Amino acid sequence: MRCSHCFAEFPDYYTECPECGTPVPQQPTELFPAINVNTAEFERVQEQPQEAPKNRKRIVAIVAVVVVLLLIAGGVGGYLAHRNAQIQQAAAEAQAYEDAHSLHAVPLKLTAEGYSDELATRFPVRVEGTDLDNNAINELAFVDGSGNGLELRQGDYVLSFPAAPLSADGTVWDVPDKTLSFQITSSIGAGDAYEELLSKELTYRVVTPAAISDDLLATAREYAAQDTERQVALDDYVNAAKEKREAAKNAEQQTMRDAKHNEFQTHYTNIENQLAADRSKGLTDEEWTQVASDRINELHQLATDEYSYLMSIVDETTANALRQSQSAFESNLAASTSEDWRDYQISVCESRIEVLLQQI
Repeated sequence: MRCSHCFAEFPDYYTECPECGTPVPQQPTELFPAINVNTAEFERVQEQPQEAPKNRKRIVAIVAVVVVLLLIAGGVGGYLAHRNAQIQQAAAEAQAYEDAHSLHAVPLKLTAEGYSDELATRFPVRVEGTDLDNNAINELAFVDGSGNGLELRQGDYVLSFPAAPLSADGTVWDVPDKTLSFQITSSIGAGDAYEELLSKELTYRVVTPAAISDDLLATAREYAAQDTERQVALDDYVNAAKEKREAAKNAEQQTMRDAKHNEFQTHYTNIENQLAADRSKGLTDEEWTQVASDRINELHQLATDEYSYLMSIVDETTANALRQSQSAFESNLAASTSEDWRDYQISVCESRIEVLLQQI
């Protein structure tokens, strides 16, 4: 059926137009059989078409909201995915930076006779060069007797060895006259040790105690004092080295004095033997005078040599005493005017030599 007013179409059983409300003309009832109509059902059916346009609008609105939400969700998801990729990339770059800047142990091969980590200071190592960021490096490191303790990042380096360690028993080592140049590259895994220097041995030789110098000790002490991880009584270590040096020097001096004593004693014995042989020859006075003069000169020269040697090794107090005794000897030697002056001078020289020999 079509409305006569607004021309809207609707079912035949409607009594009025659902759009404009215009009543629908009724057909004569006598021409059609009677129809029992359920009023409640009729009213329900009558209301449904009126809500259809409103439902349609609601559906359109819901669809629009869903579309908007989907677009928002897609945008958020895309952003989150992009952000996650950025975070992963940043994490990867940070890990790569950390790996490249990680420290690598750089063990050294050291040889030092008699060295003990428990009794000695560590070995100082000067590190110079540039790291992978082109930063200049000039540092002091310390390694133990096994060559461990040095750690470096990637870069180009030169190692030098400025001082020797000190030992509690007074042992001192010399300094290797050597430098080590090397490069740590990215080919080494993060945290892995750089072991290329183990093929280059560094030998620290024990310094002969008598050859230990004050400069060597001062330098060793200066560097050992900078090792904050190993603090020891450095003055005791230095004093032990000095005592060892003095004992060695005294032993050397005693050896030299013993050798000199034997040399003078042998010379003196030879002169004495020659004098005894001369006396047994039955020489005339003239011959004996000449022979005796020669022997006196030899004895005098021997006494003078002994005196000079002693003066070179004794302290000032002893030297003053020697000067006085030498002066007395020279005076006694020149004092004889008797006929037996030869035997007297020989006796003076012999006594002088024997006294000097006891002091050597």
